[in-house]
Formats: sequence, structure tokens, C-alpha cells
Amino acid sequence: IVKCKVGVITSIGPVHLEFFGTINNIQKEKGGLIKNLTKSSWAVLNYDDEKVRQTGNNTEAQILTYGFNEKADVRALSCAPAGATSVAEAMDVKKALAGKKASEGKPLAMDSENANSLVGVSFKLSYDGSAVPVLLPKVIGHAAVYAALAGAAVGIAYGLNLVEIVQSLREFKSPRGRMNLVKGIKNTLIIDDTYNSSPQSSISALDVVNKIPLAKGARRFAVLGDMLELGSMSEQGHRQVGRQIVKLKINKLIVVGERARDIARGAEQAGMLSDHIFHFSQAEEAGRFIQGRISEGDLILVKGSQGVRMERIVKEIMAEPLRAKELLVRQDEQWDEI
Repeated sequence: IVKCKVGVITSIGPVHLEFFGTINNIQKEKGGLIKNLTKSSWAVLNYDDEKVRQTGNNTEAQILTYGFNEKADVRALSCAPAGATSVAEAMDVKKALAGKKASEGKPLAMDSENANSLVGVSFKLSYDGSAVPVLLPKVIGHAAVYAALAGAAVGIAYGLNLVEIVQSLREFKSPRGRMNLVKGIKNTLIIDDTYNSSPQSSISALDVVNKIPLAKGARRFAVLGDMLELGSMSEQGHRQVGRQIVKLKINKLIVVGERARDIARGAEQAGMLSDHIFHFSQAEEAGRFIQGRISEGDLILVKGSQGVRMERIVKEIMAEPLRAKELLVRQDEQWDEI
């Protein structure tokens, strides 16, 4: 109905299978976003996702790809968690552009093995032979970087240069509940990823938790709720996440909801001790339990589908609960009775 100048496809994975049946059906539906673009339009595609790449075969539009792969047009290099001392390095955009090629420069990184020194995620934005340092504040993980890359690619399609794009990314604010960094009680750090969940995004979030350096004695908690709308893939998907819990060396696992029991089963079958696994039927119960278990320096990932209301756990353990309406998802009045 509405003809677009730019169409963006970010990912194609096993979500909403309860309704679409197969991933190929999801690919066909999302491919419609770019199928009807004209020759003067732009299709912005995630190069790292093979099924997204394939959709480019069914459009007449000019194609601009993004990702971590060296063949992507708009690329992220040297992605790493960033500490406070990395901020100044990320600010001098024009200096970074002056004669530097994409392969040069050191990655920005955390300045200590203390999760509370973490201020965001840094990377180098590479396009057409130039690379510029970027800091995305108060957020962590590849998902945020992919979002920034997609936005940068759209900016390039509209004729913006890298300086303009990177200066805008300094003001990046991730939507609430999307891998946001929230200070927790007892000097802990929470990764709030409570907006929604799927096996693919859960494993990605757990990989981030695994890569963040912690102080000696600090622990990694995964607090995971039911993943909904997976249809016949539900048990398999939950157990897959449980196995990754062990592979990625998560210390404690708390699951919420009936379907999430399969996350616990998958973790235990993969070798996690039952003493380190806990199940609750309601988010509020889990939140109160976690309060007594976490210690200074611990890192806590909280994630689940929106029906489980995992943001209630974050509210229980965040250092500034009075800021819940500002920082957390689903804080409007219509959610109060759900």
C-alpha cells in the first residue's frame, strides 16, 4: 500500500513458529518487506544471517549489507565491552578518520575486571575503507551493535557520512528491556533483557554474559523465563538454552514458568549440579529469592517472554527501584493487573 525507499531485514529465525509453522514461511513473509522495492530504493540486509541474505535474490532494489562478516558493506570491528576509560577514545571521530584504514587501531575495552566499570559496548564502524570508533552507552551485546549497523546503513543510503552517523550514535538509547545495563543491589550489575525471548536471542545474551570479565569470586546468574510461541519447537528450544548454560559456564540458573523447566532439565543433563538450579512459578517469587543469593560484583542476566513479566524480577533487585518507570519495560498502568 505504501511504497518505501528503504527496506530493512534484521534477522530470520525460529520465532512465532506457533503461527507460521516453519522458518521458510517466516523468510517468505519477511522477504515481502523488500520484494516490492523499486530499482531506486535500498534493501538493507543483515549479511551474517544466511536466510536474510537470500531474500536479496528477490528484489530489484540496490542492496547494502551490514554485519560482522568481512564481506558486509557496513561492518563492525573490534567489538568489546567498554569501561569508563574507553569513552574518551571513542569521542575523537575526525581524528580516527584521518588516514586510518579499517584494520588499524586497538579495540576499546573494559578498564578492570569489575562488572560495575562496564559503561556500554564499543566497536569500530567500518565502511568504504574508513573505520570510526563507536561507543553505545548503557547497553551490551551484539544485538545492540547490529541495531547500530542497520541504522548506519540506512544513514548511508540517505547520503549521511560516517562522522554524522557516529555523532548520532553517541545519543543511542536502547529500548527498555533490550540488553540494558541496570545497577543492582549489593553493588551488582543487571543485564535487563526482559522485553521478550527466543532460543536464538537467549543464547546470544548468555554468550555476552560469558564474555564479560568479573572480579575474583564474582558469579554469573542466568534468570530465564518461559519462551512462548515456539509451537512444536518449545521443548527442544528450551533444552537447547539449558545446554548452553553449562557450555558458557553460568554459575547459577533460576527459571520461571512451566516451560522453563525444560531449560533446567537441559542444563542438568549437560552437567550442571542441581544445587545450582532453582525453579519458580512466578517472577515475584524469583526476585525475592535472588535478593538473598547475589553478592557484590555478581552479574545477573534477566530474560523471558513478555507473558512471564520478568521485568518484575529486575524491579526487585535493582539499586534504584523508584526509577523503574524510567528504566524498565511494561510499567504503564494497563500492565498493573496482568
